[in-house]
Amino acid sequence: MRVLVTVFLVISSALSAQEPKLDSDKLNDEAIVELSFRSPNRPFEPLVLKAVEMGVRAGLKTVSYSVSVSKLSRNEPYILMSWDIGTDAPVVSLQGVRIDESGTLRCGTKKDCPTGHEGDVLLLRVSGMLGEPRRFVLTGSDKKPVAFGEAIPFPAIGKDKQCTVEAVILRPNASVTLLIGQGFVPGEEVKRISSSRGETTGGTSKADADGRVVSIDLPFVKGYENGQTSITYQGSKCSPSTTFSWGSYREEQADKPATP
Repeated sequence: MRVLVTVFLVISSALSAQEPKLDSDKLNDEAIVELSFRSPNRPFEPLVLKAVEMGVRAGLKTVSYSVSVSKLSRNEPYILMSWDIGTDAPVVSLQGVRIDESGTLRCGTKKDCPTGHEGDVLLLRVSGMLGEPRRFVLTGSDKKPVAFGEAIPFPAIGKDKQCTVEAVILRPNASVTLLIGQGFVPGEEVKRISSSRGETTGGTSKADADGRVVSIDLPFVKGYENGQTSITYQGSKCSPSTTFSWGSYREEQADKPATP
């Protein structure tokens, strides 16, 4: 599942004591896993997650997704696994998953279906932190991957003209965050500005042949347990910005009803 990508590490000089040891290889591995879920050249079939409903569960905002895949056998059961950030491998979520003639994933037996009805369309209802990816892997009965894909129910994306910058958290406290800029002039030097708790760091990265810039941000500031980070990528024709939170894991909360 590896892809060829260069990830430039951006390390704040005021790195929090909560991250005392910095393993560059580990950070790059975490980034590569995330980028592999997005790569058009992924080694397995893409799982397509389509948002169909917004909701609330236990005070948290949720998004429900239908799931489809185009080029797999319709005549055998599959296993759906989830791969949460901060973990080294996926774990089983649902067994006995079937694919109908349209490519849509459906429940197998009654006991394997969240709705309790055999053959229902499978809907993945997820919550999450701002910028948190929800990754899924489909395997055969031998647990060998055959398809994978992800959704980010609450993306942290900023846009300016033709350019975007997205912050994708790689650990549950957002202590490691992947930054993906797109739409820049291929080969140009793109300036990066990261501001957390009044401290600002920066640098430059060269956009690749597709106009993409990828880097890792470590937003924690010494002496603080939480905060927000603002990221700006400045190119010759655009300067997109976005913001994400770090510290205690906190999924997006449902809006409280107004007091009469």
